[in-house]
Amino acid sequence: MKKKIVMATGGTGGHIFPALSLALELLEKRKELEITFAGHGLEGNPYFLHQNFSSRSIPSDSLSSKNPFKFLKGLYRLTNGLIRSNSLLKQFSPDLVIGFGSYYTLPILSSAILKRIPLILHEANAVPGKINRLFAPYSSFVGVHFSSVAELLRAGKAVDAPLPLRPGYRGIQLSKEEARRHLGLFPSRPTLLVFGGSQGALSLNQLFVEAVNSLMKTLPPFQVIHFVGKEADEKRRIEGIYRKLHLPAFVASFITDMRYPLRGADLAVVRSGASTVAELTAFSLPAIYIPYPRASDNHQEQNGRFIADVVGGGLVVREVEATPNLLSQEIASLFQRDRLTKMEIALKTYENSRAGLSFADTILRFLDGEK
Repeated sequence: MKKKIVMATGGTGGHIFPALSLALELLEKRKELEITFAGHGLEGNPYFLHQNFSSRSIPSDSLSSKNPFKFLKGLYRLTNGLIRSNSLLKQFSPDLVIGFGSYYTLPILSSAILKRIPLILHEANAVPGKINRLFAPYSSFVGVHFSSVAELLRAGKAVDAPLPLRPGYRGIQLSKEEARRHLGLFPSRPTLLVFGGSQGALSLNQLFVEAVNSLMKTLPPFQVIHFVGKEADEKRRIEGIYRKLHLPAFVASFITDMRYPLRGADLAVVRSGASTVAELTAFSLPAIYIPYPRASDNHQEQNGRFIADVVGGGLVVREVEATPNLLSQEIASLFQRDRLTKMEIALKTYENSRAGLSFADTILRFLDGEK
């Protein structure tokens, strides 16, 4: 009998990309599966694979506002979301619901519990999110990207499960030179990647471009791959700065296929969202992590510190301490005394230690009734 799965996710790249990656891997291994997505912000979303999967819009709200009007409005949205979730689960009749965090998944996860549909969660961060903490006790198991998270979840069972990455992001056979040529850059020049995540990061952009003058005095000739976010004027502004400095650069708002930038770079200056950390680790790319300071439970800093302190694959600089001078000093220091090479080796060693762990395989065994 055909098995059916509902993937519950929010609308940001950090939630959608892992959910899509898992769905594609599941279908690759079990073509007869039927998978649909449920959550907020999927319709018209540029990251969602509309040609591959159906989706259902489910409104939700965090109910965190202290404003009575906004609270009531949020309560209405949440109630509406529960009604739509009940309708979806009744019509689709899934064998399993898989949640990737985000308060946008609250209605669908609640409905799954009420209808006694098995629930599986994935926690991508070093600090579990509120939704996963809330629903972990009711789940069949929780896949955790950072093994240390297991003890922070009141789950009956937690399994090591590296964050699902997009197809082709593991074991890619591509040289740095080929990747740089693909982006129109010099094949042999040291390359820095600057990336603030799918939502962009204006403060990270500004911090880096202010550090560039110092870097041009301390580093040998280098080049930049810079993803600036969705602000239309930001791309033109950053391109103008690099043009004036005669600094070779590939500048774009955002691209969904990050394989060439990740392979072509020697060092990244990035936020430390779960997807970013997982992808950089998979490509053995050392990074200076500048965590988004307002991330819930400060989880971005904990993500970065795990890679920096436990794995040895990067540095963490808190945004409150980050100055152009400090950033340029840290970048210049990493290009000395084979520090980047040592970090690459540490990242490869960590990745190799997790080889063979597959969240998709664990889920398929569960669907087959294995304990």
